[in-house]
Amino acid sequence: MRAIILRLFHIIEFSFAYIWEVFRSNIEVAFDVMTPRHRMKPAMIEIEIGDLSDRELLALSNLITMTPGTLSIDVTENREKLLIHAMYAEDPEALSKEISEKFRRKIANVF
Repeated sequence: MRAIILRLFHIIEFSFAYIWEVFRSNIEVAFDVMTPRHRMKPAMIEIEIGDLSDRELLALSNLITMTPGTLSIDVTENREKLLIHAMYAEDPEALSKEISEKFRRKIANVF
């Protein structure tokens, strides 16, 4: 019973975190589109996926793609990294770490 409650808590936590991220990203993209000055700094970044299962990797790549301003491109042949295009990547390494910490850990807890 405790495992079910803990898993439900992780699902709710993940849902709220993801909804917040989509909302924040929508505002950022809309603001950039509606203002005359573009703040875009596009970059290709890599996220370590390590021990994610196929299902977890599918969820991660889809959630990244559904977030405005980011797009999952490919998985490396050795299945260690996920290649992502980001519209707002002032510091690509910091963004890679942020996405990895934000989504990867939460997805692993849900599945």
